[in-house]
Amino acid sequence: LGWLAWRWLRSPAGRTWWQRRALRLPVVGPLLYKYELTLFARSLGTLLGNGVPLLTALHIATETVGNLNLRQPLAKMAPQVKEGARMVRAMEGTGVFEPLAINLVRVGEETGRIGPMMLELSEVLDREVETGIKRALTLLEPILILLLGVLIAAIIVSILLGILSINDLAG
Repeated sequence: LGWLAWRWLRSPAGRTWWQRRALRLPVVGPLLYKYELTLFARSLGTLLGNGVPLLTALHIATETVGNLNLRQPLAKMAPQVKEGARMVRAMEGTGVFEPLAINLVRVGEETGRIGPMMLELSEVLDREVETGIKRALTLLEPILILLLGVLIAAIIVSILLGILSINDLAG
């Protein structure tokens, strides 16, 4: 049964299902979401900064996103830009980006500096991910201490019950 579940999770449908669920997890989901967008923004900014054409850069940057639930909306950007839509409109159409990202790209389009703005966006998202990880670890530490305390208490109780049962047999 475990092998079948593992095999299904390795299939495209299973992986998509798992990744969708991972994005909905309370603490981890937003971190994964922002991490994937950081990869996209950093890749796109670096490619544009090195002279790669926008459409090619969009295709390559989209492929850096590992989560298929985010990659599919991002993949719709390149055809829209190819048809003549502004990049900001294409980003808004995905429903993936926060207003900060859209505003940064809007400024980048108006100034002709989309690449540096995407790199700035990646830095902002990277800081948010780091802050989120620190916050999650801060919450996790007391929980682990409590779990270890309960485990140690259970071990002590089982040892004492064993000693008391031996005393009952002897006495």
